[in-house]
Amino acid sequence: MITPMAISLALKIQQIDPTNKETSLGVVIGVAAMFAIVGNPVAGLLSDHTRSRLGMRRPWLIGGVLVALLGLWIVAAASTVPMVLAGWCLAQLAFSAVNAAMTAVLPDQYPAERRGRVSGLINLGQAAGIPVGLALAQALNGSLVAVFLVPGAIGVAAVLLLALVLPDRRNAHGERAPLDLAGLLRGFVIDSRRHSDFAWAWAGRFLIMLAFSFINTYTVYFLSNRFGFGPDEVAGRAATSAAIGTVVIGVSSVLGGFLSDRLGRRKIFIAASSVLFGASVLVFPFVPNFTGYLVAAVVNSFAVGMFFAVDLALVTDVLPSKETDAAKGMGIFAIANKLPESVAPMTAPLLLAIGGGQNYVALFGAAAVIGMLGALTMRPIRGVR
Repeated sequence: MITPMAISLALKIQQIDPTNKETSLGVVIGVAAMFAIVGNPVAGLLSDHTRSRLGMRRPWLIGGVLVALLGLWIVAAASTVPMVLAGWCLAQLAFSAVNAAMTAVLPDQYPAERRGRVSGLINLGQAAGIPVGLALAQALNGSLVAVFLVPGAIGVAAVLLLALVLPDRRNAHGERAPLDLAGLLRGFVIDSRRHSDFAWAWAGRFLIMLAFSFINTYTVYFLSNRFGFGPDEVAGRAATSAAIGTVVIGVSSVLGGFLSDRLGRRKIFIAASSVLFGASVLVFPFVPNFTGYLVAAVVNSFAVGMFFAVDLALVTDVLPSKETDAAKGMGIFAIANKLPESVAPMTAPLLLAIGGGQNYVALFGAAAVIGMLGALTMRPIRGVR
């Protein structure tokens, strides 16, 4: 899922619509993100109510990843921007079903005192997908079809393996009331006053993801604009940065998760990493060369790894009704991940256009301020230290 976001979609749009690539990419990512925003909580709620011989999560894992591969194939074969949009919307909707079921595995299977460590390992797996995907993109650069489908096929194999070994939960007959349309709509209502900790955690993730989306969406174009890399070279440079970043994210994810479990504290790690994230983003538009960019990226990756690992553990700690509605709650929380993917591409071109265009100082400056604001959302949380 991350490989197209990191590079494949940008290269595809550049091939189809080189003149308006920034705007077209923003529209494709922004519109498709709306499907994920709806898909995550819907799939999560349906997963919580699923009664099947396969369990609660397994049907959504298997069905979702196979449909996602179909969506990637449509994008790969597309010859117009609307066709790319249609395929990516389908892929995002299907990935949402996978994500809703997969994130519920953490509160389903692990007690609170182990979730920091497990969250760190989950984040390491996510981070590792980026350089592997970028390395594949570089190796398969002669075929954009393969750049989409090979990572997709690897994702199918990995999710099917998870589905095979997962000791999935089951809904006993009569355990849950039948889910009608009214029940479906009520299922999305979470009282923010009663569950204020969850609401603040949601806000913190939204802010950091909004800042991250500003950067991630336009990394390929920023490297090309700042350092003059061509389409062939930029994939290799992005892969180098991602590979280094993965090592750093892996270390900070596992370290942050372990320490947060050991000390019984989450908030201080999240607040500190939010501030460090914002400070590192401020440096990006001023680095004199690619080496300087890599140094700033290392600092940024350390902050990102620690934030996402510990924040995921914190959310499972404050999740409303985690015993019965874990997937629904994680699906609603996933909106904080996906909504910025819609907001950022729609607003980033306005920031880039300041002063005549290509204003990455304005773009990254806004991202830095938004990221640092995420630290403030930790203060009102009372149920977790």
